[in-house]
Amino acid sequence: MIRSFRNFAKTKYAGLLVFIMIIPFVFWGMGSMFSSGNTNTIAKINKTNISTEDFIDHLNNSGIPQNTIRDNLKNNIIEELLSNLISTSLLNLEIENYNLIISQNTLLNRIKNNKNFIDDNGKFQRIKYEKFLLENNQSAPQFEQRLKKRELQKNLFDYIGSGSVSPKFLVKKLFQEENKKIEIDYINLESFYKKKETFTEKELENFINDNQEQLKIEYFDFDYAVINPKNLIGIDDFNQSFFDKIDQIEANIANGLTFEMIINDIDVPSIKKTNFRYSKDINEIEKKIIESKSNDFDIFESGDDFILYNIKNISVRSPDIKDEQTKNEISNLLFQKNKFDYNRKLLEKINSNNFDNNDFLEMSKKNVKTVKLNSIKDNKKFEICERQASRFGLEITRWIAEDGRMGKNNLDWIRYMEQPWSEIDEKLGRKAIDKPGAWGYLLTMKAIFEDAIDKKHKSIAVFDDDFILSKSFDHSFSRLLEVLEESWDIIYLGASQWLWDDVSFSNQPYYSPDENTNGSFAVIYRNTVFQEILDKIEEMSAPFDAGALRKTVMGEFSDSSFVAHPNLVIANVEKTGIRESRDQIEFSKRFSYGSTKRCH
Repeated sequence: MIRSFRNFAKTKYAGLLVFIMIIPFVFWGMGSMFSSGNTNTIAKINKTNISTEDFIDHLNNSGIPQNTIRDNLKNNIIEELLSNLISTSLLNLEIENYNLIISQNTLLNRIKNNKNFIDDNGKFQRIKYEKFLLENNQSAPQFEQRLKKRELQKNLFDYIGSGSVSPKFLVKKLFQEENKKIEIDYINLESFYKKKETFTEKELENFINDNQEQLKIEYFDFDYAVINPKNLIGIDDFNQSFFDKIDQIEANIANGLTFEMIINDIDVPSIKKTNFRYSKDINEIEKKIIESKSNDFDIFESGDDFILYNIKNISVRSPDIKDEQTKNEISNLLFQKNKFDYNRKLLEKINSNNFDNNDFLEMSKKNVKTVKLNSIKDNKKFEICERQASRFGLEITRWIAEDGRMGKNNLDWIRYMEQPWSEIDEKLGRKAIDKPGAWGYLLTMKAIFEDAIDKKHKSIAVFDDDFILSKSFDHSFSRLLEVLEESWDIIYLGASQWLWDDVSFSNQPYYSPDENTNGSFAVIYRNTVFQEILDKIEEMSAPFDAGALRKTVMGEFSDSSFVAHPNLVIANVEKTGIRESRDQIEFSKRFSYGSTKRCH
C-alpha cells in the first residue's frame, strides 16, 4: 500500500490537483490558500482526507520560504512537496494499522540524549533545549510531536523490515532473471583500427604540427655524483667524519662554489647527462633531479647515498621523430587518436539510426565473435569497458546508485528537510540538499568510499554515468599523470567553476580548486582521503561536491588537489536526477568547458 499510494503523486491526476492548487498561488500570492480553516480536500487515501490546511502546514514546516515556492512553481517543487506529504500520511496510516506506540519515557530519553542539548560532561541542559526551541521558532509540544512521528516511522521500518518474507513466485522470477542465458554476437573493433607501425613519417609530422604546444618535450643537461662513505672517506661506515664532510659540501654550495670545484675537492666521480629527457625507464636518482629543476644546484639524500647535482640547461623542443623513443610515443598517440575518431564516427552513425543489420553483417566479415553469458553476474567473458580501461590499469565497477525518492531514503530526506536550518542553509536561503536525488547521490558516494576502504584500494576514479570525455582524453590524461607524478591526492578530471577571478594558471595542465569549484562527475581519489571524505559525508548536511568533497579539498589536502585544465571530462546536464535539467551548450559556455584562453 505504501508504494502504490506514494506513486500517486507521479500520476497525471496528481498533476491535475497540483495545477488546480497553483492557480491561487499565482493570482493571489498564496493569500487565501495560506489562511487557516481552509479544509478543501486535495488528496484521499482510503477514507482519510488530506486537506489544503494539511498541505499548508506541511509547506510551512518544510522550511522553504514562500517566495522560493512561488519562484519555483514551474520546477515541480509543489509536486515534490505534495508527494512528501502523501508519503508521510501513508506512513502514519501504516503506524496506526500496526498499532505502533512510543512511550513518554522513551521520548524523554531521546531528548535528553540529543547531542544538541548536552554539555561537555554529557549532562542534559534545559537551557540549551529552550534556546534551540526559541531559535527555531518552535514550542516544546511541537518539537516533541515531530520527534515522536520520526521515532514511530523508524519503528515502522524496523518492524516491517525485520519480518518480511518475499513471495515464492517473486523469488523464482528473480532467480530466472538473474540466471537466464544470453548469446551475443559482437565485433572486435581492433581489426578496424590503423596499426601503429603503418603510420608514415609525414602523418607523424602532421600530427606534431597540429599539436605543437601539447607535445613539446623538456630536455636537460646536468651532472651528478653519487656520494657514500666508501667513495668519500674510504670506509663503509656512516660516522661523524662522513657527515662532517656532507655538511662542508652544503656550506660550499651556500658559499658559491661550483659543482666542478666541489667534485675536484672531494675526488668523487661524476656522471654527465646531455639532451636527457624524462621517460618511464630512468632511474630514481635521475627522476628526482629532474623533479628538482627549480633548484639547479643542490644535494639531497637518496637511500644510503647523497646525490650532488648541477642542472646546467633546460630546453623545450618539439618532438624529433628521428629519435626512436619519441617516434614510438608519437605513433602511440596518433594510434589512440585514430582509434577514438573511428569509434566516435561509428557511434554517431548508430545514434542517428543510420547503422542497421546490414552494416553489422558487412563489418562482421572481418572479425565476429559469439559469447554466451550464463547469468547476469557472468561478467568475465564480455569485458569491452574493462579492456578499454586496461591502458590505464583501471578496474571497472558499475555501481547501482541509491534512490533518494524511495523507501527509507526518502523518509530520511524528509526528516532532513524538517530539521532546523544549518549555517549553510541560512547562507543559501534554503535547505542545502533540496532534492531527494542529491540525497541519494550522497548515500551512493558513502557506499563507494566504504567499499574502497573495505577492499583497501590504493585509488579510485569515480565517474557519473552521464559524463562526456574530451576528444584528446588518452593523451591529456597520460600527460596530466606524468606531470603530477605522486604529488596528488584528489584530481578533478573536470569541474564546474562558478567563478574564475581567483583562479591562478601556469603552463601546467591543471589549476588548484577553490570555494567556487563544483562538480564530482569525474574525480580520482587516492586512499589517503578515503576516510576523511567518508567522515564528512556522514554529516549529511550538504550535496557531495559542495560539502564532503569541497571541505576535504579546502582542508588539509588543499596542496594536493588539482583540476585538469582544459577539462578532460565534462558533465552531461541535459538529463539528471539530482537537479533540474539544463541546456548543454549554454552550460558549457558558462563554465568555459574546453577553453584554454584563461591559461594565457
